[in-house]
Amino acid sequence: MQDHDFTVVVITPIDDFINHIYKADVEYEPLYTLTRKSKNPLKDFRLYQEFYRIYRKIKPDVVIQYTIKPNIYGGLAAHRLGIKTISVIPGLGHAFVHKGLLQNITTYLYKKSLRHSSKVIFENNDDRLFFLKKGIIKQEQSETFKGCGVDISYFKPIPKKTQTDGKVFLFMGRLILEKGIREFVEAANRIAMNDSTAQFWIIGHIDEENPSAVPKADFLKWIAHPQIKYLGFKDDVRQIISDADCVVLPTYYPEGIPRVLQEGMAMEKPIITTDTNGCREAVEAGKNGWLVKPSSADDLYNKMTTVTKLSSDQLLEMGKYGREKAIKEFDERISIERYIDIVKTILSASRTK
Repeated sequence: MQDHDFTVVVITPIDDFINHIYKADVEYEPLYTLTRKSKNPLKDFRLYQEFYRIYRKIKPDVVIQYTIKPNIYGGLAAHRLGIKTISVIPGLGHAFVHKGLLQNITTYLYKKSLRHSSKVIFENNDDRLFFLKKGIIKQEQSETFKGCGVDISYFKPIPKKTQTDGKVFLFMGRLILEKGIREFVEAANRIAMNDSTAQFWIIGHIDEENPSAVPKADFLKWIAHPQIKYLGFKDDVRQIISDADCVVLPTYYPEGIPRVLQEGMAMEKPIITTDTNGCREAVEAGKNGWLVKPSSADDLYNKMTTVTKLSSDQLLEMGKYGREKAIKEFDERISIERYIDIVKTILSASRTK
């Protein structure tokens, strides 16, 4: 955006990743009232007020908003101030996991907010069709990107540093139940009963703000087996991906196209994931990975067992196919260029009115 002479202002809570913003040489406005787990209407109203104050202060030409609360409350604040918005839906999120009051309220609020958006961007087509079916958006508003994309020059094949006797399966993600961590551990324990050489690595942190967070006591029991290794949270996962043989994400959380899968593909690793929104768009079954039934430790066990029987050359061939797919479909430059085109179109249309 800066290369195209835009001034960029980032609005986000202060957290462990704030140093990335300071390194990026962009303007920054802290957000104090955004809490993901809160369902308190008063707190959400305060969030709306904070967005309103910030937008009135910086007077942006276009706001690009991500995730549910900024899309809803930031969208309503921007509309009140006459500011154009682009709303990005990276996944349906926890509110749409189960039918009920929360989903109904969220659907209503999305309808109120997104009808004012100049563009609503989805990271998989199933989510877009869901919003259209619910009447939340109009056809002409919507567009689908293939995930947010990854830097394929950063995530690229590199030599292994750790050599193992058996296959290494890698789980990367927040440690919440809906990411499939329980199913991964169950499948790992079953494979370990018959294969003493296989290893199962886990990277991630317990997302304590999420209602589905894995209790720490339970997680410690799950990783007690010596072939299951918890590697904690890592800023740079490239060497670990390289040392693994297969990236596994048995998620049934409603998200876009998980970045973890894109990173694994870009580094020439076969992937195993669930046949759900977004995930299925990353896999060509038997060519770069396998799809499993959601919440099925049995199906996951069968697919992971298939990997243990394949040769290194067979896995490498699948990995190379995945890398080519990542280059064609998940290179972040594709989505970045499209974002810039959309912003320019919105601004051009505003000037002609």
